[in-house]
Amino acid sequence: MMFSQPCFRLFQSARVRETSYAAELGLTASYRLSETTELTAGYQVLWVSNAAMAGSAASGSLLNPTLLRDTVYRDDLLMHGLSVGIRMSF
Repeated sequence: MMFSQPCFRLFQSARVRETSYAAELGLTASYRLSETTELTAGYQVLWVSNAAMAGSAASGSLLNPTLLRDTVYRDDLLMHGLSVGIRMSF
């Protein structure tokens, strides 16, 4: 049996093809406590250009997927943060 149109679509492909770029930069330092243990600390930055952002309708989209057919908002995205850890080798 074939249907001409699906009655429910959870995902829909984009009609506009746009290119996004990403760059990541990280710096990590370590301090050796003993032969087998190191403390590590670092900082990372991730930048994504032209990323598709969820609009205000995304919070209700699980119950009503037609809300996601509206305009796709695009913007640059910058994420950064610290990392700390302990590295143990045996």
